Amino acid sequence: MPKTGMEPIRTKQVIYAVLKCVAEKGIDRVTLDKTASFAGVSKGVVTYYFHNKKNLLLQSFKSFLHGYMEMSGAFIESVSGEVSAVEMLYIIGKATLGLLQADQDLSQGECKKIIMQIYSRMTIDRDYKAMMNEVYSHYLEAIVEILEYGMSMNEFQITEPRKKALQLMALLDGLVIYSIMGFQGSDEDHFEKYRDFVEQL
Repeated sequence: MPKTGMEPIRTKQVIYAVLKCVAEKGIDRVTLDKTASFAGVSKGVVTYYFHNKKNLLLQSFKSFLHGYMEMSGAFIESVSGEVSAVEMLYIIGKATLGLLQADQDLSQGECKKIIMQIYSRMTIDRDYKAMMNEVYSHYLEAIVEILEYGMSMNEFQITEPRKKALQLMALLDGLVIYSIMGFQGSDEDHFEKYRDFVEQL
């Protein structure tokens, strides 16, 4: 059994190892043994916390995706003074498109590879789809809350914040795929498309 109090450190090490392996080798090449070796822990530690390969991947991807929301929240909190709803949406867009530099161990190139691996697996595995639905539900509620705040401050002239939040999320997902493909410009160009949408709210 791992030492008491080491769980946050060990799980973070293992999740980082999984994400690096996925970025470098792909989902199918990830094994418990390789993960343990890369993380510098025993295979027993990996199985103690995550039980099996599928749960290891699902929990790692869930942590990875939540990281984007946490990064957006951290940047919003770091802005001095009151932050407008529009500025919050800009920060979310920049974080999602990789235009904010955060203290993270994965490069933007690695993050894009991981995202495509998650998308591809989601189409054939209902457990991945369920995980994505859970993460996106939290993301949706956060954006709806921002839009409702903007409406209360007369920043937005909209009547259906949930519908607009879904449209915004769909746009960002599409732009992320374009970014991964290298299609129709740079990440900065894609952010300008997103900015145009926000300015029309």
